[in-house]
Amino acid sequence: MNPIGFFSPGNPLHEESGQVNRQKSALKLNVQSVDSATRTGRINDYTVSLKECSCRDFSLHHKPCKHMYRLAYELGLFTLPGQAVNDVSAKNSNEKKECKAHMIELASRLNDEEKQVLYSVMYEYLYHGKNPTALPKSDVVSRLLDDALITKTSVQLDALATASRMDVLKDFVRGHHCDIKLKKKSDILSALASDHADLFQEYVSQFVFVVPSDGTMLAPRKIYQIVQPPQEDLSYLWK
Repeated sequence: MNPIGFFSPGNPLHEESGQVNRQKSALKLNVQSVDSATRTGRINDYTVSLKECSCRDFSLHHKPCKHMYRLAYELGLFTLPGQAVNDVSAKNSNEKKECKAHMIELASRLNDEEKQVLYSVMYEYLYHGKNPTALPKSDVVSRLLDDALITKTSVQLDALATASRMDVLKDFVRGHHCDIKLKKKSDILSALASDHADLFQEYVSQFVFVVPSDGTMLAPRKIYQIVQPPQEDLSYLWK
């Protein structure tokens, strides 16, 4: 078989639905290296050529896998249906399984306070449009960051308003003699950010803005179940 001719766009195999899906999947992979001379590469930690790949998909079906399609694209031999990007975070299936199991194990070892914090972060992210959570700095938050169950993100005023206590925020404004109307937390914070940048940064420095980590999002349902508070048993009401 001539591998270059095989990857010619005229080959009817590439029109099969399963192959079209593999071509779409090839758009976002971790292309670690490509050797034009030998027409081989290292993609998602798999050894790839135009004839074979070390991944499970190729060993099962003996048809071009997504890694082979991406190699052919990188060599200029095949056109993919979209914009190809090099995602350095992409992992092969075995790595994903190991990472997923590791994150589940980390979550299962959390104490009740740590679970409560991780639950609040996941709930906000999963059920409120991937919103970040502002958390007061604490040892619990530091441990979750160290374990990479959560990760830091940028400052977000709505999250900060949710995390802020009105009485504490009012005391902060009064203590610094700021001419700000003390009505809504969001308005106070907006006024601080626009008119008193240094004081706003001082206030913000008490918080950490976080979202679930990429590792946690490998197994969001399982980890969410682990950290979710137990539901109150109301079955007695129906007896």
